[in-house]
Amino acid sequence: YTTPVTGATQTRYQVPEGESIRLAGMVSSVQKKTTKNGDSMAIVTLEDMEGEITLVVFPKLSKECAATLAGEVDEETGETQGDVFVKVSGKLERSDRGVQVIAYECEPLQLEGEGGGPRGPVALAVRVRSDRFSSDTMAKLSAIFDNYPGAQPVTLFIEQADGRKFRAELPLGVNVASQELLRQVEELVGPGA
Repeated sequence: YTTPVTGATQTRYQVPEGESIRLAGMVSSVQKKTTKNGDSMAIVTLEDMEGEITLVVFPKLSKECAATLAGEVDEETGETQGDVFVKVSGKLERSDRGVQVIAYECEPLQLEGEGGGPRGPVALAVRVRSDRFSSDTMAKLSAIFDNYPGAQPVTLFIEQADGRKFRAELPLGVNVASQELLRQVEELVGPGA
């Protein structure tokens, strides 16, 4: 990565080529491609707070996880509703095209109290419209989070009027299995947030 202050390039992590890797993040783009055999595959950009990486999803898996990558789709417009979060397993590959992951597993990443196994969901994502966000709102959110400590991380998405989203990973953990936590957050920042 390149530091914004000095412009110097630094290596933070180095995963050996060919090694299996597990990732989770938000799908920022999906490009559909057709192989020489006429099968459909996908090139997916996956991003998190640190950066982004390209996933190559070959035909068999592409068919299996097409609905996962598409997320919830508006039946009238055909557009994706909300952000799509996934967890992926694959093989790291470095080439003249850059670093990419050849995916062999792709599943939805459960957020916002929607399951996630016996210990509950793996994360909490809070979406707030910019016109509803202020230092007072942040202070009230922090107070709510302090009342429900746990191991699950919290990501805050601030949505601008022009559609841009700013993300912040908060330095705390909460217990997202708590329905009262979710109720209080929604009461503060709005239903569905």
